[in-house]
Amino acid sequence: GEMDYTRNTKEEIELGLNQYREIVEKSPMYIFKIDRDFRITYANESLYTDYGHTKDSILALTAKDMQLPAESYNKWYMYYEKVFLSGQKESFESRLDNKDAVKFFKFHLYPEKDENNVVYAITVYMSDTTDNKLIEDERDYVFNFSLDMFAVQTINGDFLKVNPSWNEILNWPAEKIIG
Repeated sequence: GEMDYTRNTKEEIELGLNQYREIVEKSPMYIFKIDRDFRITYANESLYTDYGHTKDSILALTAKDMQLPAESYNKWYMYYEKVFLSGQKESFESRLDNKDAVKFFKFHLYPEKDENNVVYAITVYMSDTTDNKLIEDERDYVFNFSLDMFAVQTINGDFLKVNPSWNEILNWPAEKIIG
């Protein structure tokens, strides 16, 4: 008769979980979970290896305990609190001044809820956006400091952004040109 594709064997389920676990552990994204006290209850392998921690040295710690800069984690904590209170997903960008370099990250926060729909943990997906940020900064620098007249326009030719050269050459304020 009909084939039933929905029923997986215990072995198939375990195989699937192991493959998923492997993907998460080795992901270039940093994936970790925090509890209501903002303590790390899980972190993927990439997070330790890239930051020179071991699994034992990082679990149960907060960003504050790890002596990360307060100006970074204060922002994170504000968003964590928001997710715990609202039960809604959040995402934001943040910079992290490390001893050797400044890094930029995009955070995606996903609430984990219990059977009473109360958020008991947050899964955080954190991706390094430093390279993109540096490229954007370089582009903005070229755009803003060029002597040539640079502009960003819509397909209809409306100006969205003009560089300072427009004002210097035409003697028109940017506000008048944009739109």
